[in-house]
Amino acid sequence: MNKWFKVLSVALCGLSIVACSTTHIKEVSNARGTLVEFTENVGEQSTKLLYLVHADVVRVSYGTSGSYTLFDRRTQTLYDVNAKDKTVTVIKGTKPILTEQELGVTITENESHLVKDGSSAYFRFEKDGEVCLNMIGMSDLLPAVEVAIAEMATVRANDPRLADIDPQSCEYIARIFANSKTEIVGLPVRQWSKDGYSKFMDTYQVQVDLEDNSAWYKLPEWY
Repeated sequence: MNKWFKVLSVALCGLSIVACSTTHIKEVSNARGTLVEFTENVGEQSTKLLYLVHADVVRVSYGTSGSYTLFDRRTQTLYDVNAKDKTVTVIKGTKPILTEQELGVTITENESHLVKDGSSAYFRFEKDGEVCLNMIGMSDLLPAVEVAIAEMATVRANDPRLADIDPQSCEYIARIFANSKTEIVGLPVRQWSKDGYSKFMDTYQVQVDLEDNSAWYKLPEWY
């Protein structure tokens, strides 16, 4: 499973594809955004992930690497920007995600004591007796972020670089299927697996004013 997690968490180093330089992201509306910070651990490597969720575009920044992903929600297009190699990979369009029945996966919900008001729940994603992913989700915390994560998962499933991942494997369940199920689990605030992967939410901020800062959703000048 570690190979799969490294693909996304190390800012796609060495896997990027140079895309057409005439591609641009259209201007976004003046709607305010939501900032969510996570810490992602893959083995001994720890990375801060900063999600900026806007009605038109989502940006995910990867630590101090300078690399980031832009997700244009209007066109259902992902742009993976690799700052080190100065390359951009473009993934367009969604791909159907296998259902629970097709995967043979069971989602088990149990009580969570993360918060006292009962708005969190503990979920296990199991297949063939193996727990592929543990998750604590919070319902109604940041519904706009929940929807954005699910949208991104359906486009990420169309990434040709991931074609060698077995769709019947725990890798697929943990990184694509689970992220697409936010309507069931809510916002995934904690995720972990037996293979040393974890992703915990650290903090969030709502109603972020972005009107005077257009750089956040721009592709790099060298592109």
